[in-house]
Amino acid sequence: MTAALTPSLKRLEQSVEGARCAERALTLDPDKGLAFSILGIHEWTNFNPARDLELSSKA
Repeated sequence: MTAALTPSLKRLEQSVEGARCAERALTLDPDKGLAFSILGIHEWTNFNPARDLELSSKA
């Protein structure tokens, strides 16, 4: 979440790392709501609000 809300030059790198960890969490537990939330934040950071809403609703 820090990557999405804090101005930083490493913002996209941090968001990608969070998404990678969330995807790994989903491979371990496909019903992990927090992982869907993190993926939604990643999409928001990448200026894709429609996908963010889709993932957030899964969370």
